[in-house]
Amino acid sequence: MSKIDIQRLFAEDGGRAYIIYLYPDSEQSFDNPNRKFTLRPEKTPSASLKRMESGEWGVTDFGDDSKWRNAIALAMKEFKLEYGDAIRTVAEFYNYKDESINLSPKPLFEDRPARPDEAEGQCDVEFKEFEAWECRIILTDSAWMALDKFDELKRFEAAKSLFQRYHLKCLHSYTTVKNGKALKRISTTNYPMFYFDEGDWGKIYLPKAEHKNRFRYRGKKPAHYIHGLKQAQDFIRELRQKKLNEEGSAEEFQSSEEEKKKQTEQMTNVKLPELIRCSGGSDALNVAALGYRVLWQNSESEQLDDHDMKLLRSLAWNIYNLPDIDASGRKNGHELGMKFLDLKTIWLPDEFLKVDENGKAVSKDLRDWLRSGKKKFDFDRLVATAIPYRFWDEERQFDSEGNPKYKFGRPLFTYKFNHVQAYNFLHRNGFARYKSEREKEGYFYIKIDDNIVTRIEANDVKNFIHSFLNERALIDDTITQDLRNAMYTSNQLSVSNLANLPLIELDFKSYGPDFQYFFFPEHTWKVTKTGIEEAKGLVGGKYVWADKVIQHPTKGNEKINIKKLKPFFEAQQVDDSWHIKLLDKSCMFFRFIIQTARVHWRKELEERPQLYLKYDTAKKQEEYALEHGLTQAERELFFARRTPEQVKAYLDANKFEIGGALLTAEERKEQVQHLANRIYTLGYMLHRYKDPARAWCVWAMDNKLSELAGDDAKSNGGSGKSLTGKALKWFWRNNVGLSGRNPLLTKNPHVYDKVSKQTDLIIIDDCYEYLDFGFFYGDITGDMNPNPKQTQSYSIPFDESPKFWFDSNFGDRDFSESTQRRKLVTSFSDYYHENNGSYLETRSPSDDFGGRRLFYDFTAADWSYFFNFMAQCLHFYLAVDSKIKPPMRNLAKRNLLSAMGGRFFEWAEVYFAHDSNRLNTMVCKKDAKEEYMNSEKIRELSTQKFTEYLKKYAEYHGYVYNPTEYQNSQGRIMRDHNGKKEEMIFYRTVGSTWEPTAEVTPEFDF
Repeated sequence: MSKIDIQRLFAEDGGRAYIIYLYPDSEQSFDNPNRKFTLRPEKTPSASLKRMESGEWGVTDFGDDSKWRNAIALAMKEFKLEYGDAIRTVAEFYNYKDESINLSPKPLFEDRPARPDEAEGQCDVEFKEFEAWECRIILTDSAWMALDKFDELKRFEAAKSLFQRYHLKCLHSYTTVKNGKALKRISTTNYPMFYFDEGDWGKIYLPKAEHKNRFRYRGKKPAHYIHGLKQAQDFIRELRQKKLNEEGSAEEFQSSEEEKKKQTEQMTNVKLPELIRCSGGSDALNVAALGYRVLWQNSESEQLDDHDMKLLRSLAWNIYNLPDIDASGRKNGHELGMKFLDLKTIWLPDEFLKVDENGKAVSKDLRDWLRSGKKKFDFDRLVATAIPYRFWDEERQFDSEGNPKYKFGRPLFTYKFNHVQAYNFLHRNGFARYKSEREKEGYFYIKIDDNIVTRIEANDVKNFIHSFLNERALIDDTITQDLRNAMYTSNQLSVSNLANLPLIELDFKSYGPDFQYFFFPEHTWKVTKTGIEEAKGLVGGKYVWADKVIQHPTKGNEKINIKKLKPFFEAQQVDDSWHIKLLDKSCMFFRFIIQTARVHWRKELEERPQLYLKYDTAKKQEEYALEHGLTQAERELFFARRTPEQVKAYLDANKFEIGGALLTAEERKEQVQHLANRIYTLGYMLHRYKDPARAWCVWAMDNKLSELAGDDAKSNGGSGKSLTGKALKWFWRNNVGLSGRNPLLTKNPHVYDKVSKQTDLIIIDDCYEYLDFGFFYGDITGDMNPNPKQTQSYSIPFDESPKFWFDSNFGDRDFSESTQRRKLVTSFSDYYHENNGSYLETRSPSDDFGGRRLFYDFTAADWSYFFNFMAQCLHFYLAVDSKIKPPMRNLAKRNLLSAMGGRFFEWAEVYFAHDSNRLNTMVCKKDAKEEYMNSEKIRELSTQKFTEYLKKYAEYHGYVYNPTEYQNSQGRIMRDHNGKKEEMIFYRTVGSTWEPTAEVTPEFDF
């Protein structure tokens, strides 16, 4: 077995916490090592601390053998342990974790055949006397010290007396009979056992067992039981009897009816100051050690009923409830407070709650709170400030002679709005103010239900009060008509007074660098690079805006029930290529996304199924094969003769296929790259985390080159860009849409008027050709500064600001590095298109799905498929280290076309045509410019702009513009032309070997 690393074990604090656990009086000595402290009852403290160079703390007991002992040696001494067991004890205390070592404490086991008198399921217990260390397992340091200020021995005796009062015993062992065997579990110093003995039944408490196995019942547990109730009743009975004895004998006292009545009233007024209901036995014993009378039930979720409360009110003047503050504890505490409005609830401070990365509460109850350093004084203050949910005070009305007043036969009361209790009532029911820089007042009202937050108006708060009283009046006689009238006429619920609701800030952050939570009505998903984890309800202790709980339209009585499904695809990168295996195409949206990546769909679906009809000779086939770089196998497949039935069979089989057989290997690779880029892009947009190293916007554009040379480019669209962007809105309901067609968009000082810290997504749709993208630089990579109308501007930090989605039917004119590094480009095939004369048909997504529209015609199953696919896109994105770009060849050409403009491109295609004799030769730039301006009727055009067009045209076709060997020192080519020195244009085509002839005049620098 692996060894425990001692150095790592003591790395946290050198054993300090464990020493304080053993000897509470030592705590002050760590700050003052010269201070002596006590290890046992003694007049003069005789122990001291010393820290070695290794960082280990140790104790020297000068009242014993004067040896220095570290935490492990102290465990050996105090618990009489062997060295190995002592190390394990200390390691367990520090929650030392090592995958190769199982440090989980366990009891000793013995088994034997069951005796004839031992029935199946029988459980027998064997008790032992408490030792001090076992008391310390139950009681925190604060509770232990509260038992006696100075004397350790008195604390021990007080603890035993306290445990005896509440029927807690220390177990040596317990034996259960199962399958004819008697299995005996024996306590150890690492595995103490306790037993709440309630006579013919009891509860075994195993504090070191796993949480789910800590309690076991012996005997028949009552359906409803209150621990500590009988003790309180007995104590009150003794007090009342004592008072009777002080007043005289019962026979003398009860001489008349009037005296009997007086006696009854006096006895009724003999009560405890308070009774505190705790969430469990351990908390209850700690509260009892702090000096209070306590109660608890078998389960935290078990509630008191009306009979219980009537009985408790007869025993104590004040009834308190002390719930845990995790989700279930808050829920149970709130329900009890709403059921009994006079019950006072002791709430531990909200900021004390701690949860781990999986949302499990690790610090939630009274013992945890006391362990954080809180003392009896701190708890006394919590008790003193606890208040009930009842939000009014009432006083009986009397006439001038002191007689009770009545109206229509009912007693009259004066009702007054109790501000402190009323705002506590509202706050505990989820009402608060939320800080917002967008609002003129600096806040708005919210209501929190099970951590789901909804924005509300002031009137909603008032209506809640009135609705509560109206509904309560149906079951509670104390909610009178007079009370309801008093609340209706009260001005204490005005808007100005509601500003007394607490102003709070909540943690809505449901994401991090490597994870993202998605919240559904019934489940929560946590998406990471390793997969998707599903849990019931809301997890993580997070607050969620109501509009971020992912919903979808339902039909009739249909319920939203999104559950995690198996993956729809597998993706793997091999060298520089992505391979995607389509596992399940049930998701309509996934099928749609596949089609948008099929940039070679016309070749596969229209041209090649019957390619032999067009290329019907060997020569034509050879030319086609050379042009497309076909292998021999591809030649045979592509030019094969197919019947109409075979064509249909292929089209049906490959309706939603990214890599069909009638594509070349290079074409399949290109389409898969497009699909990988699309999945990656969707994943990026679904990750709310803003990484400075990935401060991108998405730029969605068309992949197709045709029809982009002329003015008809403006009519292109329908490829699915906008629909893909809108799909994100089903996750990010708090989004802002802006019209990219508006040429004044970037001139509007209030362009972000609707953007707030809650905004997740900004979609700028249908961007026009000359959109000033530079306007958005700072908003994409830095803080945003919205300037709302009629209020002050404010700043949204980069990590809280929304992500941007742009889509455009035009190419990207801006080639600057500062622009390109801000863009995550994703390009769409023209599989879906409008028929502008160059297609055989118009095709929209509904054509692929039997007339059904994406989202609008989804079934419950379709929604589940959709949300699963999107979450899988995010999982893919989180697992990939570098940006996945689309194939850039067509995109680069498209952007070059957009940058040089359709008019220039069309002119240049004629002017520099292959048969124009203007390629691989010198052409006068001045003549070419004049020809262009005259041909296109252009009045003004700078030489600089014309040169930019020429360079982009060369890049588009892969020409070399003005080879360097012909340039002068200024980077120009100057030659004699018609008797004058003129600047020349030279386009060298691929494979050209042109050299200047003897007639060409050598260039000169000017």
